[in-house]
Amino acid sequence: MIEVTVKKHKAPQGKLNIQETYSYFELRGHASDSHKVGNHNLLCASVSALAQTLLLYLHEIGSIDQHKIEDGYLCFSLKSNKNQIIATHSINLILGGIKQIMSQYPSELTLEESYVL
Repeated sequence: MIEVTVKKHKAPQGKLNIQETYSYFELRGHASDSHKVGNHNLLCASVSALAQTLLLYLHEIGSIDQHKIEDGYLCFSLKSNKNQIIATHSINLILGGIKQIMSQYPSELTLEESYVL
């Protein structure tokens, strides 16, 4: 099972043009072997490609505070900076892709979104 966890918080009133921003993104686990073609798990590869693309882009725009990547694991925390709106929209875009995959493979993928203070 692939588990995606995001943490977000309410944006300060009147400071940003959005209602919430993200502070943390985590992807862990692997899809079952039923999605393997040869030695490659296509479901894992698709979700990983989305998450790694997000990480690379957010790193390029200076929004990543810390990150860690290992086999079956990717996480990062976000800086609170001038690119918060761009980062939030980027994460929403990638979460849209993950939710689309999740709708097709509900037993293989979970998404947990929570608020932090």
